[in-house]
Amino acid sequence: MDGFKRLITFGLGGAIGTAVGVVVASLMAPQSGKELQQATGQFVDEVKRAGDLAQAETEERLKARFQNRVDDPTALTPVSGQS
Repeated sequence: MDGFKRLITFGLGGAIGTAVGVVVASLMAPQSGKELQQATGQFVDEVKRAGDLAQAETEERLKARFQNRVDDPTALTPVSGQS
């Protein structure tokens, strides 16, 4: 039971710390709410694009490595008429 109490206390402390952090960050932000939302939205879009690009590059690299290992340059290539 002592461990459970400690876990609850830890979780509660984390929640309170998060709430305080959000309030302080909102008050200290150098931008208005709308500007902050726009900047955050643009940042999220950039991160998504970077993630998509990284995924595509990784897929191509893994595909090339697989084709090399099985000695078949057409491996993992869609057959015409299929996707």
